Amino acid sequence: MTGMTGMTGGTGTTACYVHTPFCAIKCSYCNFFSGVRQTGEADLWFEGLAAELAHHSRMGRLSDRSFDTLYLGGGTPTALGATELVDLFRLIHDHLEIVPGAEITSEANPESLTPGQAGVLRELGVNRLSIGAQSFHDDELKRLNRPHDVAAIGRAIAAARGAGFDNVSLDLIYGLPAQTMETWQVSVNRAVDLAPEHLSLYCLILEPATPLTLDVNAGRLPRPDDDRQRDMFDWTVARLTGAGYDFYELSNFARPGRRSAHNLRYWLGRPWLGLGPSAHSFLDGCRGANPANLDLYRRRFIAPEPVDTFRPVARPDLIFERIFMNLRLIDGMDLADFEAEVGQPLDDLYPGVVDRLIGTGLLQLRERHLSLTPRAWFIS
Repeated sequence: MTGMTGMTGGTGTTACYVHTPFCAIKCSYCNFFSGVRQTGEADLWFEGLAAELAHHSRMGRLSDRSFDTLYLGGGTPTALGATELVDLFRLIHDHLEIVPGAEITSEANPESLTPGQAGVLRELGVNRLSIGAQSFHDDELKRLNRPHDVAAIGRAIAAARGAGFDNVSLDLIYGLPAQTMETWQVSVNRAVDLAPEHLSLYCLILEPATPLTLDVNAGRLPRPDDDRQRDMFDWTVARLTGAGYDFYELSNFARPGRRSAHNLRYWLGRPWLGLGPSAHSFLDGCRGANPANLDLYRRRFIAPEPVDTFRPVARPDLIFERIFMNLRLIDGMDLADFEAEVGQPLDDLYPGVVDRLIGTGLLQLRERHLSLTPRAWFIS
Protein backbone atom coordinates (compact mmCIF):
# COMPACT_ATOMS: atom_id res chain seq x y z
CA MET A 1 0.00 0.00 0.00
CA THR A 2 2.99 2.31 -0.50
CA GLY A 3 1.93 5.87 -1.27
CA MET A 4 -1.67 5.26 -0.17
CA THR A 5 -1.59 6.22 3.52
CA GLY A 6 -4.42 8.72 3.18
CA MET A 7 -6.60 6.21 1.38
CA THR A 8 -6.05 3.35 3.79
CA GLY A 9 -6.81 5.28 6.95
CA GLY A 10 -3.33 5.09 8.40
CA THR A 11 -3.20 8.66 9.73
CA GLY A 12 -5.45 11.37 11.10
CA THR A 13 -8.80 11.18 12.83
CA THR A 14 -11.56 8.68 12.20
CA ALA A 15 -15.36 8.75 11.93
CA CYS A 16 -17.67 6.47 13.90
CA TYR A 17 -21.14 5.29 12.90
CA VAL A 18 -23.44 3.52 15.38
CA HIS A 19 -26.44 1.63 13.99
CA THR A 20 -29.61 1.65 16.07
CA PRO A 21 -31.94 -0.96 14.54
CA PHE A 22 -35.17 0.12 16.26
CA CYS A 23 -38.11 2.02 14.75
CA ALA A 24 -41.65 2.87 15.76
CA ILE A 25 -42.87 1.21 12.54
CA LYS A 26 -41.19 -0.03 9.36
CA CYS A 27 -41.44 2.45 6.48
CA SER A 28 -42.70 1.00 3.21
CA TYR A 29 -39.63 2.01 1.15
CA CYS A 30 -36.92 1.06 3.65
CA ASN A 31 -34.51 -1.83 3.14
CA PHE A 32 -32.13 -0.96 5.98
CA PHE A 33 -31.79 -3.39 8.86
CA SER A 34 -34.40 -1.98 11.22
CA GLY A 35 -37.76 -2.87 12.68
CA VAL A 36 -40.23 -2.45 15.49
CA ARG A 37 -38.47 -3.06 18.78
CA GLN A 38 -39.36 -6.26 20.59
CA THR A 39 -39.06 -6.97 24.32
CA GLY A 40 -35.47 -7.58 25.35
CA GLU A 41 -33.90 -6.55 22.04
CA ALA A 42 -32.32 -3.40 23.42
CA ASP A 43 -30.45 -5.50 25.99
CA LEU A 44 -29.16 -7.78 23.22
CA TRP A 45 -28.08 -4.76 21.19
CA PHE A 46 -26.19 -3.20 24.10
CA GLU A 47 -24.52 -6.52 24.87
CA GLY A 48 -23.43 -6.82 21.25
CA LEU A 49 -22.11 -3.24 21.12
CA ALA A 50 -20.07 -3.70 24.29
CA ALA A 51 -18.62 -6.96 22.99
CA GLU A 52 -17.87 -5.46 19.57
CA LEU A 53 -16.02 -2.50 21.09
CA ALA A 54 -14.03 -4.85 23.32
CA HIS A 55 -13.14 -6.94 20.26
CA HIS A 56 -11.89 -3.93 18.29
CA SER A 57 -9.88 -2.87 21.32
CA ARG A 58 -8.23 -6.29 21.55
CA MET A 59 -7.45 -6.13 17.83
CA GLY A 60 -5.62 -2.83 18.38
CA ARG A 61 -8.02 -0.81 16.22
CA LEU A 62 -8.87 1.74 18.92
CA SER A 63 -5.44 2.49 20.37
CA ASP A 64 -3.87 5.77 19.25
CA ARG A 65 -7.02 6.54 17.26
CA SER A 66 -9.23 9.56 17.85
CA PHE A 67 -12.66 10.27 16.41
CA ASP A 68 -13.78 13.64 15.12
CA THR A 69 -17.28 12.65 14.00
CA LEU A 70 -19.86 10.40 15.64
CA TYR A 71 -23.09 9.56 13.84
CA LEU A 72 -26.04 7.74 15.41
CA GLY A 73 -28.16 6.28 12.62
CA GLY A 74 -30.65 3.54 12.05
CA GLY A 75 -33.36 2.83 12.46
CA THR A 76 -34.27 5.64 14.80
CA PRO A 77 -31.87 6.57 17.61
CA THR A 78 -34.59 8.73 19.18
CA ALA A 79 -36.62 5.54 19.65
CA LEU A 80 -34.29 4.88 22.59
CA GLY A 81 -35.29 6.10 26.03
CA ALA A 82 -33.35 8.75 27.94
CA THR A 83 -31.64 6.19 30.20
CA GLU A 84 -30.69 4.08 27.18
CA LEU A 85 -29.17 7.10 25.44
CA VAL A 86 -27.13 7.89 28.54
CA ASP A 87 -25.93 4.27 28.67
CA LEU A 88 -25.06 4.36 24.96
CA PHE A 89 -22.91 7.46 25.28
CA ARG A 90 -21.22 6.10 28.39
CA LEU A 91 -20.32 2.95 26.46
CA ILE A 92 -18.99 4.96 23.53
CA HIS A 93 -16.87 7.28 25.68
CA ASP A 94 -15.51 4.32 27.66
CA HIS A 95 -13.94 2.93 24.49
CA LEU A 96 -13.46 5.78 22.01
CA GLU A 97 -11.51 9.02 22.22
CA ILE A 98 -13.93 11.64 20.90
CA VAL A 99 -11.98 14.83 20.21
CA PRO A 100 -13.18 18.19 21.55
CA GLY A 101 -15.39 19.93 19.01
CA ALA A 102 -16.29 16.69 17.22
CA GLU A 103 -19.41 16.74 15.07
CA ILE A 104 -21.89 14.47 16.87
CA THR A 105 -25.05 13.76 14.88
CA SER A 106 -28.19 11.86 15.78
CA GLU A 107 -30.86 10.92 13.31
CA ALA A 108 -34.37 11.57 14.58
CA ASN A 109 -37.94 11.03 13.49
CA PRO A 110 -40.35 13.91 14.03
CA GLU A 111 -42.75 11.94 16.24
CA SER A 112 -40.01 10.87 18.66
CA LEU A 113 -38.06 14.13 18.87
CA THR A 114 -39.87 15.58 21.87
CA PRO A 115 -38.52 18.57 23.84
CA GLY A 116 -37.38 16.14 26.53
CA GLN A 117 -35.61 13.86 24.06
CA ALA A 118 -33.95 16.81 22.32
CA GLY A 119 -32.75 18.09 25.68
CA VAL A 120 -31.24 14.74 26.62
CA LEU A 121 -29.38 14.52 23.30
CA ARG A 122 -28.03 18.04 23.71
CA GLU A 123 -26.84 17.34 27.25
CA LEU A 124 -25.03 14.23 25.99
CA GLY A 125 -23.03 16.31 23.52
CA VAL A 126 -25.03 15.82 20.33
CA ASN A 127 -24.60 19.03 18.32
CA ARG A 128 -26.30 18.12 15.04
CA LEU A 129 -29.68 16.56 14.29
CA SER A 130 -30.80 14.90 11.05
CA ILE A 131 -34.60 14.81 11.03
CA GLY A 132 -36.43 12.47 8.65
CA ALA A 133 -39.26 14.68 7.40
CA GLN A 134 -39.50 12.98 3.93
CA SER A 135 -42.59 14.93 2.80
CA PHE A 136 -44.84 17.83 3.78
CA HIS A 137 -48.00 16.06 2.59
CA ASP A 138 -49.90 13.73 4.88
CA ASP A 139 -51.08 11.51 2.01
CA GLU A 140 -47.49 10.97 0.83
CA LEU A 141 -46.38 10.21 4.38
CA LYS A 142 -49.15 7.60 4.67
CA ARG A 143 -48.04 5.92 1.43
CA LEU A 144 -44.54 5.74 2.87
CA ASN A 145 -45.93 4.29 6.13
CA ARG A 146 -44.23 7.06 8.07
CA PRO A 147 -45.14 7.21 11.79
CA HIS A 148 -45.72 10.98 11.80
CA ASP A 149 -47.80 13.66 10.13
CA VAL A 150 -46.75 17.02 8.71
CA ALA A 151 -47.53 18.90 11.93
CA ALA A 152 -45.00 16.76 13.80
CA ILE A 153 -42.18 18.09 11.62
CA GLY A 154 -42.70 21.64 12.84
CA ARG A 155 -42.93 20.45 16.44
CA ALA A 156 -39.66 18.54 16.05
CA ILE A 157 -37.86 21.59 14.69
CA ALA A 158 -39.23 23.66 17.58
CA ALA A 159 -38.04 21.03 20.06
CA ALA A 160 -34.57 21.05 18.49
CA ARG A 161 -34.29 24.83 18.59
CA GLY A 162 -35.65 24.93 22.13
CA ALA A 163 -32.93 22.53 23.25
CA GLY A 164 -30.25 24.76 21.73
CA PHE A 165 -29.52 22.98 18.45
CA ASP A 166 -28.16 25.37 15.83
CA ASN A 167 -27.29 22.68 13.28
CA VAL A 168 -30.34 20.83 11.98
CA SER A 169 -30.72 18.85 8.76
CA LEU A 170 -33.97 17.76 7.12
CA ASP A 171 -34.39 14.75 4.82
CA LEU A 172 -36.89 14.75 1.95
CA ILE A 173 -37.62 12.17 -0.76
CA TYR A 174 -38.61 13.01 -4.34
CA GLY A 175 -39.79 10.84 -7.20
CA LEU A 176 -42.46 9.15 -5.09
CA PRO A 177 -45.38 7.27 -6.65
CA ALA A 178 -48.19 9.77 -7.38
CA GLN A 179 -45.99 12.71 -6.37
CA THR A 180 -46.27 15.69 -8.71
CA MET A 181 -43.91 18.56 -9.37
CA GLU A 182 -46.34 20.80 -7.52
CA THR A 183 -46.45 18.66 -4.37
CA TRP A 184 -42.66 18.36 -4.40
CA GLN A 185 -42.25 22.11 -4.71
CA VAL A 186 -44.54 22.60 -1.72
CA SER A 187 -42.43 20.18 0.35
CA VAL A 188 -39.17 21.92 -0.54
CA ASN A 189 -40.61 25.39 0.06
CA ARG A 190 -42.01 24.40 3.44
CA ALA A 191 -38.68 22.87 4.39
CA VAL A 192 -36.89 26.09 3.45
CA ASP A 193 -39.39 28.06 5.53
CA LEU A 194 -38.26 26.09 8.60
CA ALA A 195 -34.69 27.36 7.99
CA PRO A 196 -32.66 24.17 8.52
CA GLU A 197 -28.91 24.51 8.21
CA HIS A 198 -28.76 21.47 5.94
CA LEU A 199 -31.03 19.57 3.55
CA SER A 200 -30.60 16.02 2.23
CA LEU A 201 -32.90 15.37 -0.73
CA TYR A 202 -32.95 11.81 -2.03
CA CYS A 203 -34.45 10.40 -5.20
CA LEU A 204 -36.58 7.37 -4.37
CA ILE A 205 -35.00 4.00 -5.10
CA LEU A 206 -37.46 1.13 -5.35
CA GLU A 207 -35.57 -1.42 -3.30
CA PRO A 208 -36.35 -5.10 -3.95
CA ALA A 209 -39.09 -6.71 -1.87
CA THR A 210 -40.08 -3.60 0.07
CA PRO A 211 -43.85 -3.05 0.44
CA LEU A 212 -43.67 0.09 -1.70
CA THR A 213 -41.90 -1.76 -4.52
CA LEU A 214 -44.40 -4.61 -4.33
CA ASP A 215 -47.28 -2.13 -4.59
CA VAL A 216 -45.70 -0.47 -7.64
CA ASN A 217 -44.96 -3.80 -9.33
CA ALA A 218 -48.52 -4.96 -8.70
CA GLY A 219 -49.96 -1.78 -10.21
CA ARG A 220 -51.46 -0.56 -6.94
CA LEU A 221 -49.28 2.55 -7.15
CA PRO A 222 -47.96 4.29 -10.29
CA ARG A 223 -44.33 3.74 -11.20
CA PRO A 224 -42.24 6.90 -10.72
CA ASP A 225 -41.36 8.65 -13.96
CA ASP A 226 -37.64 9.17 -14.70
CA ASP A 227 -38.18 12.41 -16.62
CA ARG A 228 -40.27 13.86 -13.80
CA GLN A 229 -37.59 12.90 -11.28
CA ARG A 230 -35.00 14.71 -13.42
CA ASP A 231 -37.21 17.79 -13.58
CA MET A 232 -37.65 17.70 -9.80
CA PHE A 233 -33.89 17.46 -9.32
CA ASP A 234 -33.14 20.37 -11.66
CA TRP A 235 -35.80 22.57 -10.05
CA THR A 236 -34.50 21.73 -6.57
CA VAL A 237 -30.91 22.66 -7.36
CA ALA A 238 -32.04 26.03 -8.70
CA ARG A 239 -34.45 26.64 -5.80
CA LEU A 240 -32.02 25.83 -3.00
CA THR A 241 -28.95 27.50 -4.45
CA GLY A 242 -31.15 30.54 -5.02
CA ALA A 243 -32.09 30.39 -1.34
CA GLY A 244 -28.43 30.53 -0.31
CA TYR A 245 -27.72 26.84 0.20
CA ASP A 246 -24.40 25.39 -0.95
CA PHE A 247 -24.98 22.46 -3.32
CA TYR A 248 -21.96 20.41 -2.28
CA GLU A 249 -22.91 16.78 -2.99
CA LEU A 250 -25.39 15.19 -5.38
CA SER A 251 -28.07 14.88 -2.67
CA ASN A 252 -26.95 17.48 -0.13
CA PHE A 253 -27.24 21.21 0.43
CA ALA A 254 -25.86 23.24 3.32
CA ARG A 255 -25.62 26.72 4.70
CA PRO A 256 -22.02 28.01 4.69
CA GLY A 257 -19.94 26.04 7.17
CA ARG A 258 -22.66 23.44 7.75
CA ARG A 259 -21.64 20.61 5.45
CA SER A 260 -21.92 17.16 7.03
CA ALA A 261 -18.40 16.45 8.27
CA HIS A 262 -19.30 12.81 8.89
CA ASN A 263 -20.66 12.07 5.44
CA LEU A 264 -17.76 13.92 3.86
CA ARG A 265 -15.62 11.14 5.33
CA TYR A 266 -17.32 8.62 3.07
CA TRP A 267 -17.16 10.79 -0.03
CA LEU A 268 -13.47 11.57 0.51
CA GLY A 269 -12.58 7.93 1.14
CA ARG A 270 -11.48 8.51 4.73
CA PRO A 271 -11.56 5.88 7.52
CA TRP A 272 -14.61 5.06 9.58
CA LEU A 273 -15.60 2.56 12.24
CA GLY A 274 -19.11 1.12 12.00
CA LEU A 275 -20.71 -0.35 15.13
CA GLY A 276 -23.91 -2.35 15.48
CA PRO A 277 -25.79 -4.88 13.34
CA SER A 278 -25.39 -4.33 9.57
CA ALA A 279 -22.70 -1.66 10.09
CA HIS A 280 -19.66 -1.53 7.81
CA SER A 281 -16.15 -0.24 8.55
CA PHE A 282 -13.12 0.94 6.60
CA LEU A 283 -9.91 1.09 8.66
CA ASP A 284 -6.24 0.64 7.79
CA GLY A 285 -7.02 -0.41 4.24
CA CYS A 286 -9.45 -3.09 5.40
CA ARG A 287 -13.21 -3.41 5.26
CA GLY A 288 -15.38 -5.12 7.82
CA ALA A 289 -19.10 -5.89 7.87
CA ASN A 290 -21.45 -6.94 10.65
CA PRO A 291 -24.41 -9.32 10.22
CA ALA A 292 -27.75 -7.68 9.44
CA ASN A 293 -29.36 -9.72 12.19
CA LEU A 294 -29.40 -8.76 15.87
CA ASP A 295 -28.91 -12.26 17.27
CA LEU A 296 -26.15 -13.21 14.82
CA TYR A 297 -24.44 -9.87 15.46
CA ARG A 298 -24.49 -10.36 19.23
CA ARG A 299 -23.37 -13.98 19.06
CA ARG A 300 -20.45 -13.12 16.77
CA PHE A 301 -18.90 -10.76 19.31
CA ILE A 302 -19.76 -12.49 22.60
CA ALA A 303 -18.07 -15.68 21.37
CA PRO A 304 -14.88 -16.61 23.28
CA GLU A 305 -12.89 -16.02 20.08
CA PRO A 306 -14.94 -13.75 17.78
CA VAL A 307 -14.50 -14.23 14.06
CA ASP A 308 -12.90 -11.10 12.64
CA THR A 309 -14.28 -10.11 9.23
CA PHE A 310 -11.86 -7.30 8.42
CA ARG A 311 -10.16 -8.01 5.10
CA PRO A 312 -7.69 -5.94 3.04
CA VAL A 313 -9.16 -4.08 0.07
CA ALA A 314 -7.25 -4.55 -3.18
CA ARG A 315 -5.45 -1.44 -4.40
CA PRO A 316 -7.42 -1.16 -7.68
CA ASP A 317 -10.68 -1.34 -5.73
CA LEU A 318 -9.52 1.34 -3.28
CA ILE A 319 -8.61 3.63 -6.15
CA PHE A 320 -11.85 3.06 -8.07
CA GLU A 321 -14.00 3.62 -4.99
CA ARG A 322 -12.08 6.77 -4.15
CA ILE A 323 -12.74 8.18 -7.62
CA PHE A 324 -16.41 7.13 -7.62
CA MET A 325 -17.11 8.67 -4.20
CA ASN A 326 -15.10 11.85 -4.85
CA LEU A 327 -17.11 12.53 -7.99
CA ARG A 328 -20.30 12.69 -5.92
CA LEU A 329 -18.95 15.98 -4.59
CA ILE A 330 -19.85 18.99 -6.69
CA ASP A 331 -16.28 20.25 -6.28
CA GLY A 332 -15.10 16.87 -7.54
CA MET A 333 -11.68 15.42 -6.84
CA ASP A 334 -8.44 17.30 -6.34
CA LEU A 335 -6.04 15.63 -8.75
CA ALA A 336 -2.96 16.83 -6.87
CA ASP A 337 -4.24 15.29 -3.62
CA PHE A 338 -5.17 12.10 -5.46
CA GLU A 339 -1.70 11.75 -6.99
CA ALA A 340 -0.03 12.42 -3.62
CA GLU A 341 -2.10 9.73 -1.92
CA VAL A 342 -2.05 7.12 -4.68
CA GLY A 343 1.45 7.72 -5.95
CA GLN A 344 0.37 7.94 -9.60
CA PRO A 345 -1.47 10.46 -11.76
CA LEU A 346 -5.04 9.52 -12.65
CA ASP A 347 -4.18 9.49 -16.37
CA ASP A 348 -1.53 6.82 -15.77
CA LEU A 349 -4.09 4.59 -14.06
CA TYR A 350 -6.85 5.06 -16.64
CA PRO A 351 -5.16 6.21 -19.87
CA GLY A 352 -7.46 8.23 -22.09
CA VAL A 353 -10.59 7.61 -20.02
CA VAL A 354 -10.80 11.08 -18.49
CA ASP A 355 -10.29 12.81 -21.84
CA ARG A 356 -13.03 10.69 -23.41
CA LEU A 357 -15.49 11.54 -20.63
CA ILE A 358 -14.62 15.21 -20.88
CA GLY A 359 -15.27 14.94 -24.60
CA THR A 360 -18.74 13.51 -24.00
CA GLY A 361 -19.61 16.41 -21.71
CA LEU A 362 -19.92 14.28 -18.56
CA LEU A 363 -16.73 15.45 -16.82
CA GLN A 364 -14.98 18.79 -16.60
CA LEU A 365 -11.48 19.78 -15.47
CA ARG A 366 -11.03 23.11 -13.73
CA GLU A 367 -7.89 24.16 -11.87
CA ARG A 368 -6.80 20.56 -11.22
CA HIS A 369 -10.25 19.58 -9.96
CA LEU A 370 -12.08 16.88 -11.91
CA SER A 371 -15.84 16.99 -11.47
CA LEU A 372 -19.13 16.02 -13.03
CA THR A 373 -20.79 18.53 -15.33
CA PRO A 374 -24.33 19.67 -14.46
CA ARG A 375 -25.54 17.44 -17.29
CA ALA A 376 -24.19 14.40 -15.42
CA TRP A 377 -25.43 15.27 -11.92
CA PHE A 378 -28.78 13.52 -12.08
CA ILE A 379 -27.75 10.49 -14.13
CA SER A 380 -24.97 9.78 -11.64
